[in-house]
Amino acid sequence: MLKPECLYHYYNMSLQEIQFACKKKQLILGLIYDIKSDSLTVRLGSNIFATLPKENYSMYPDDFNYVYKHEKKIVCYIEDIENGNIILNRKKVMEDSFLEVKCMIGQKVTAKVLTLIDFGAFVDIGHGIKGFIPLRDLNKCRINTSFDVLSKNQVINVIIESFNDITGNFNVNYKACFNGSTCDYSRNQIVEGKIRCPLFQDGQLTGYFVEITPNLNGIFDTSSIMTYGEKRRFLIRAISKKGLKLELA
Repeated sequence: MLKPECLYHYYNMSLQEIQFACKKKQLILGLIYDIKSDSLTVRLGSNIFATLPKENYSMYPDDFNYVYKHEKKIVCYIEDIENGNIILNRKKVMEDSFLEVKCMIGQKVTAKVLTLIDFGAFVDIGHGIKGFIPLRDLNKCRINTSFDVLSKNQVINVIIESFNDITGNFNVNYKACFNGSTCDYSRNQIVEGKIRCPLFQDGQLTGYFVEITPNLNGIFDTSSIMTYGEKRRFLIRAISKKGLKLELA
């Protein structure tokens, strides 16, 4: 229910359909046509345009500052029609979705990456509702930044874990959507992995963590310098509950 199908779409709405959607409080899909300092102009039909005021845009006060014209489609309610002026409300769609998301703790949903920062990533988990993935929930291996794993606008799966009352964001987990079990692997199997953080003992390089999946890592023993993020093929030497022992294939 996070992304309900809109009953009407911007490319074929008539004035009668718009009036009906307003009366029945049905979702409509519009097309962002123009951006002003205090509102958006949204196309609903071939020659029908509506206004989405800044205060009706989002639950998050700063979101309007990040509206770009390439974000073409937008889901809204029609709040009012008066003297030929059509007023839209996207914030109400978010508020309805927010209540649904609160009932979905522990479930897997599709998300879109919004912003990448050094210590995590913000994602849209439906109708602008924001989730945050901390670095530890992006990858079981220690990684340098979220840029090592994700890219902006990438569509991913996440698991909704909790709601943060302080930030107003949902805490979501990316790595938990991947296989973290060693049961699907066997000795002498060849796997692909990415070089991650080095291992040291007494100040000497002894090996590297290797990412097999975001939720499963291996250890490659070596004293040679290797490049962070480098993809290599490895042979599984041994399997333990903690991960895989690897050597170069």
